[in-house]
Amino acid sequence: MKSVPRIAHWFLEHFGSDPNNEAIVGDLTERYQLGPSRWWYWRQVLVAILSGLFNECRENKLLTARALIIGWALLGAFSWYFVDLFNLLFREPLFALEVWSRWWRYGWILPLTWTLSALAFGVMSGWLVARLHRPHHISTVLVFTLSVCVVLWPLAFRAVAEGTRWWPTYVIRLLGPVSILLGGGLLHSRDHQAQGRLN
Repeated sequence: MKSVPRIAHWFLEHFGSDPNNEAIVGDLTERYQLGPSRWWYWRQVLVAILSGLFNECRENKLLTARALIIGWALLGAFSWYFVDLFNLLFREPLFALEVWSRWWRYGWILPLTWTLSALAFGVMSGWLVARLHRPHHISTVLVFTLSVCVVLWPLAFRAVAEGTRWWPTYVIRLLGPVSILLGGGLLHSRDHQAQGRLN
């Protein structure tokens, strides 16, 4: 008995937002055992994920719009936090650390702190979107993540083209969507997701 492609199977289990996703997983596994190619399985997985996401968003337009607004509002709050609050609370202590010790350098503390803060905001925004849209958390977190990819990834490629050297520019824009998926619970084990649906 041949085993299904693990990565494709993982994608379908974690990102399939159709209410009958478990049945779809089982059906595709059974059909794959009858002889289709790995390419066939991958194609079916992508179709199942995209069609499930499209149907969920179409049937729950207001929830989807609300999830996008809430998620983007929290990400927008990061700009305010970093520019104003971070400078107010941490700028002087970070400079003081640089004077106090030769191991603490503002030039590497600032990018590291900025990157970790941005990723933390990504996790929080994914968590909040999932928490407020529990019955439809997979589709709402997934559509929010896709919207972030559409906005951030072109900016990362533009930064590469312009020769930007500040590494948080790339790390945040490339890993930001992953932090949202993590906060939204889409990267947890299947058992953990099943418990989340029951609560």
